[in-house]
Amino acid sequence: TTSYFHTPEELEEEIRAGGLDLEKLIAVEGMAWVLNDFLTSDDEAYRIEIMNIIRSLESNEDLLAVSPHIIGVAVKSL
Repeated sequence: TTSYFHTPEELEEEIRAGGLDLEKLIAVEGMAWVLNDFLTSDDEAYRIEIMNIIRSLESNEDLLAVSPHIIGVAVKSL
């Protein structure tokens, strides 16, 4: 495939270069993608705990690049 993988810093620069004000970057999967059983586990307590961890870390700048996908939340500059 032909693709480009941004670093969080590059994504932020591209958003700003497009004339947008970046509000935040959010990790989509966070670190959960490394857990083999997250999507298949029947243990509801385990899944809830992992989701709580993901939510608490989703905007941590030091961990954004661990996630395979990052969302940039931005608004049009005034």
